[in-house]
Amino acid sequence: SWKFAGGCDSSANRLYNWLRQGVNRRLVTFLCRQIACADRGACADASARVRVLEAGSGTAFASSLLARQPTVSKAICMDVDINALLEAKRRDPTLTAVVGDLMCMPFAADSFSLVFNSSTVEHLNDPSAAVEEMRRVCEDKGRVFVGLPHLWGPLIFQRLIRNTALGVWLGTVFSRS
Repeated sequence: SWKFAGGCDSSANRLYNWLRQGVNRRLVTFLCRQIACADRGACADASARVRVLEAGSGTAFASSLLARQPTVSKAICMDVDINALLEAKRRDPTLTAVVGDLMCMPFAADSFSLVFNSSTVEHLNDPSAAVEEMRRVCEDKGRVFVGLPHLWGPLIFQRLIRNTALGVWLGTVFSRS
């Protein structure tokens, strides 16, 4: 997304990243709640530490936030775009970054307690295959989270512009089904 906005140092990209950081803070809070609590809200063992994968991370703001959480033993960001990962490492040198494809991730099955993706799957030709690959690398009792733009959400206008450069960049919007 930073390329579309005029490059990583453009004012449009700085505004986009500022907005995205706010979304990522809320997302990390939500995800940490999900991995820290078992069914019906009963909190899991506080000493349990989990491995997290941000699949299709881009510049990996959420991975940086997750890596600082006390319940996370390892947060890994993975993206096919090496330039996005280099930008992520420039911003946060402590990140563990892996170049990889969402459709065939370079991890063993059952490697992570949480696999998440936000704002990527809508750009793929086969979103279901990407979600299945995320499920493959997630532990049996782990969680997979996929954030998608909803048909009736803030991108409601996207249907009208889907064949424009902006519409293609925004990607597909999804209904509840």
